[in-house]
Amino acid sequence: MIDTINRVGFENLTGTAFYESLTSGQVYSGLQGVLDLEFSDTRRTPNQTRIGQLQYVDNGNGAVTPVVVPLTDWVEMPDLSAP
Repeated sequence: MIDTINRVGFENLTGTAFYESLTSGQVYSGLQGVLDLEFSDTRRTPNQTRIGQLQYVDNGNGAVTPVVVPLTDWVEMPDLSAP
C-alpha cells in the first residue's frame, strides 16, 4: 500500500490504484523473506516458499528481537487457485 500511496498520493488512493500496484510484477516478501508473493491477472497465490525458524536475537539492551532464519532454499509452489 505504501508503494501505491507514493505513486498516486493518499488523496487518490483507490482500489483500482492498489490493484494496479499489486499486478505490476513486483515480488512481495512476507514473514521476513520466508514467503514470496507475486500477483498477476492469473495468479494470486504464493509462488515460492522456504522453511524458516523463529529465533530471538539479543539487541544489547536486555530485550530480544524475533527474527525468521531461513533453513532451506526456495521451493517452487504449485498454483492452488480454484479453476
